[in-house]
Amino acid sequence: MSETIAQTENVMAKRARHLRGAVQQDSPHDRMERFRALQQSSFLLLRSSPDGYQHFLRRNYRIRRAEAVDGQWQPVSADRRAQSP
Repeated sequence: MSETIAQTENVMAKRARHLRGAVQQDSPHDRMERFRALQQSSFLLLRSSPDGYQHFLRRNYRIRRAEAVDGQWQPVSADRRAQSP
């Protein structure tokens, strides 16, 4: 059993090394292009479900809420956040 786990870990480590090497060979432009494509596909998927998109927006805005306390902006404290039903 532990031999199988060790083999799996070796294969995963080898794959991780390969992927790291492949990514390091990419130019910054290639990395940004891959990031842009991932962002675009993610938002297309989000927008394909109106309910899912609205849920994403509500969650995002709730997480990013801020308030000014003594002239300093900081996240709204957990005890003051609206609780979902």
